[in-house]
Amino acid sequence: MSRRAQQKLPEPHVVNRLYWFDELSQKQIAEMYGSSATSVFIYMKRHGIKARRRRIPAICQEPGCERPTCRVKRWFKSGAVFHWSRRCAIHFHENKRNYDREYKRKKQKWNGRDYTPRRDVVPGQLAIIAKDD
Repeated sequence: MSRRAQQKLPEPHVVNRLYWFDELSQKQIAEMYGSSATSVFIYMKRHGIKARRRRIPAICQEPGCERPTCRVKRWFKSGAVFHWSRRCAIHFHENKRNYDREYKRKKQKWNGRDYTPRRDVVPGQLAIIAKDD
């Protein structure tokens, strides 16, 4: 946070009162003092003001879907982290499946093997193994 952004914000006890007692969001506080929401977040973190937890989950970003978003567990080198997805559980898994499929295809192309699907097998059809007579 720049020094100029820090000078725009009031004393920590004022930010605490606005955030917790008047229930203003970080974005609203930033607009009041001509700063950004990120600056308010960093300012609150520096001065030990805890942020509120998300009360109402957001709505899925897919058009026509009104379901709430889901929490997703991601594994990083530092450990597992939960975060909110932008999609509901159904659309998240559908999107992840498509992403994984595209990633696998790109990786195969990158390794020098061009991905071409087999033409003699219809997707979803079981292969029939016939013995030579």
